Amino acid sequence: LVQVPVPFPLVQLVHFLLGVWCVIMPLIMVEHVRSTSMAGILSFVSILGMYGVNRICTVMETPFGRNPHDLPLVEYQERVNVMLTELLIGLEHEVTLDEEEVARITAAMEMG
Repeated sequence: LVQVPVPFPLVQLVHFLLGVWCVIMPLIMVEHVRSTSMAGILSFVSILGMYGVNRICTVMETPFGRNPHDLPLVEYQERVNVMLTELLIGLEHEVTLDEEEVARITAAMEMG
C-alpha cells in the first residue's frame, strides 16, 4: 500500500471537479433558495464539506507512519503476538498427530 501511489490523473481530475463544484454550486443554490444570503451560506458549507472530504482522503492515502492520525501498527502487532503466543501455549498440550495425519497435511501443503 505504501508503494502504490494514487494515480496522478485521478488527483488532477478530483481537483478539476472540485473547481467545477465551486463554480456551479453557488449558481444552483441561488436558483433553488430564495434568500441570497442563505444560498451563500449553503454554498460555502457544501464546498467546505467537499474540500474537507478531499483533505481526509489525502491524509488516508498514507496510513503508515508516526503521525497521530496514522494506524497504530506497533500496538496491532503486539496484540497479534500475544494472541499467537496464547494460542500456541494452549495448543502445546493438545496437538498430537500420528504419522498418517502428518503425511496427509504435508502432501496437501506441497500441492497447494
